[in-house]
Amino acid sequence: MTALIKRSYRNISWLFIFLFVFALLGLLGYRLFNQESNKNARVPFTQPPPFELKLFDGYEWEGKNLISPAAVKGRPLVINFWASWCVPCRDEAPVLQKLYGEYAPKGVVFLGVTYQDRKEDSNAFLKRYGITYPNGPDTTGEISIEFGTTGIPETWFIGADGTVRRKYMLPMTEPILRNYLEVLVHE
Repeated sequence: MTALIKRSYRNISWLFIFLFVFALLGLLGYRLFNQESNKNARVPFTQPPPFELKLFDGYEWEGKNLISPAAVKGRPLVINFWASWCVPCRDEAPVLQKLYGEYAPKGVVFLGVTYQDRKEDSNAFLKRYGITYPNGPDTTGEISIEFGTTGIPETWFIGADGTVRRKYMLPMTEPILRNYLEVLVHE
């Protein structure tokens, strides 16, 4: 009788382990395959947190080595949080640079903010991908915290009126970025 009880407990234990793993895989699958919720992630505020970013050497915005959302008001702003160690960031870097070249003449300001990255590694990344739009390090992590950055890459879209339009929590592809930029430009 005791052997039968032990076997029953063992079977029930395996059943619970199976159900737990199945539920965990279901949640992971939902997150990965339900990209629509990631694309249009809810923004926790309507105005971007105030900050002033000191740009990397060799980068400037309108002749200054500092940039802030307040200084850009009146023009659409795209803020991309990235790091050199982020593999998806490597895929989206050429897309951001290409569309920066197309949309900067239309008044869109692009800004890259490094997230938990070493300055030397960030500079090597910028050089490797030929990034020419303003970029700077979030050395204290304060900007990332204020924006509620949960992972990278993460891209924020701010309208010319200074209102946050959306954030995108996956690597940018050219069609998605172009679509969001068209909306910003034609508001």
